[in-house]
Amino acid sequence: MWTALAILRARLRADRHAATAIEYALIGSLVAVAAMAGMIAFGISLDQLFTYVSGQIVAQTPVDPAKCVEVGSNCPK
Repeated sequence: MWTALAILRARLRADRHAATAIEYALIGSLVAVAAMAGMIAFGISLDQLFTYVSGQIVAQTPVDPAKCVEVGSNCPK
């Protein structure tokens, strides 16, 4: 039994494919995390841009007092 384990251990030490696969998996994981961080940052900036543009459109939209049903945001008093 010990001989079989020794042979298996020697084979695993000689085989470098597993180490290469693990290295590629780590590099792929790092790339994925960096991509997610970039997408999150871009999404936050895009959300802020759309919020700003939406606010500008609402502020510049004229309101007809006759059609103003809701009391609040840009309905004239």
